[in-house]
Amino acid sequence: MIKKIQVIPYKIESGRPLYFIAKRSGADVFQPLTGHVGDSVSGEKIIEAALRETNEEIGIKHFYNFINAKHSFTFMSGPGKKYKEYVFALEVGSQKITLEEVEFESYEFLTFYKALERLTWNSARKALKIINAVIVNKKYPKIFTVSGAGGSGKETVINEILKNVKNIKRARTANTRPVRAGEKKPEKGRVFLSKKEFERLDSLNEIIESNFFNGDWYGTPWKEVDDILAKGKDVIMEVDVNGVKDFKEKFNNVISIFLWAELADLKKRLILRGQDSPENIKKRLKIAEIEVKKSKICDHMVANRQDKLDEAVKEVIGIINKNRSQVVEI
Repeated sequence: MIKKIQVIPYKIESGRPLYFIAKRSGADVFQPLTGHVGDSVSGEKIIEAALRETNEEIGIKHFYNFINAKHSFTFMSGPGKKYKEYVFALEVGSQKITLEEVEFESYEFLTFYKALERLTWNSARKALKIINAVIVNKKYPKIFTVSGAGGSGKETVINEILKNVKNIKRARTANTRPVRAGEKKPEKGRVFLSKKEFERLDSLNEIIESNFFNGDWYGTPWKEVDDILAKGKDVIMEVDVNGVKDFKEKFNNVISIFLWAELADLKKRLILRGQDSPENIKKRLKIAEIEVKKSKICDHMVANRQDKLDEAVKEVIGIINKNRSQVVEI
């Protein structure tokens, strides 16, 4: 059996999805992206084939959402040739489309019903109906961002979520600061880069959002989010309040959470943490006041009161289960 993939790129405009339909070069055929999965020698996975074809045929390397429909079609084409085609979709947002001219001569983004009329093959129309239902009902992986001032408990809450919630994975953030004294396995939640490497990635549009604080860069590599969404898992990650704005401008599947704590509690936690000088603690507390004012951009406010971590974790888990594609056991 020959394995193929079908990828339906889309973008959201005025709250509704528009679907990519391309005209094949030299033929009166209209279709989404299709391609073959590599053979057993190459060892290419089905999802890898979908991402490769997207890059090769329309020049898109990153995506704002990735949908594995977990659906396939089996059909015969030609004498003795049996095919199995797997269905995917990805949101391209405002990224520039560059067609592979050997494959396609033109393309459009059409509403669901217009796209149905334009498509040539029945299998493509079936795939579009499935994908449209997934998008309209928001049954795709979500990105859960956790923000808050230093000492608000972001790291602790995220670690508790990872221990107690299935099918969610942490996307690591990148920064150029030194590893702090007493920090254990910082690679679990962070990628440490040189300033030169961070700036190189940023110049190549490999960083989703970035922030400069206290002489160092902080940000989110595209690859960290891409890899998790492509596996059909929800993402959870620590994001600065300013970064939440960037995420919401680029992604339609972001659920943002702000962890709030009393300034007295924040000061106590920062002192006990022993990672900041008295001057830095004062600076962080001033920033905390500013961040609380900016926190209105977040979808949910969760109080992490002193000695009541369990309550904060329970509330965040409730937010995740309410907003993800399906509630899972915890």
